[in-house]
Amino acid sequence: MIQARNHLQLYDYFLGQWQISRRIEDGLKHQSSSMQGRVTFHPLTPNLLHYEEKGTMMLNGQTFDVFRHYAYEFFESHLDLYFVRHLAQQQFDPFCQLRFAESGLAATQHPCREDMYRGTFELISENCFKITWLVDGPNKQTKISTCHARQNQFAD
Repeated sequence: MIQARNHLQLYDYFLGQWQISRRIEDGLKHQSSSMQGRVTFHPLTPNLLHYEEKGTMMLNGQTFDVFRHYAYEFFESHLDLYFVRHLAQQQFDPFCQLRFAESGLAATQHPCREDMYRGTFELISENCFKITWLVDGPNKQTKISTCHARQNQFAD
């Protein structure tokens, strides 16, 4: 595990390109889907990174191109994550906050309408981190697991 004492040091940890492998398990529909892609953390300022995700999702025998954009802002004691509304104007909407324990684990949550997203971020090694979201709501019971690996080093 990566130890996170000063969250400003995590800027360099995340910076660069990562391959991702995502599994989505829908407990209510009893189906699963997967996604393969790439994430690039681009520098915006000395303590702000742009998270750009591009990939291909496989669902019910069909494939879809998917993408996401977030901003990660680094402070000494925590990280703030934002949805990117407009990148060039740096317009961001709050998403969640991360406070990593020395073990490299952070837990967070994000309410979204009637749903609650509960997430864990795990810094496994210099070349691997994992994000898991459990989503509960009136019409959702979903687990989303994403492994991030530098180059071709995927975690099991």
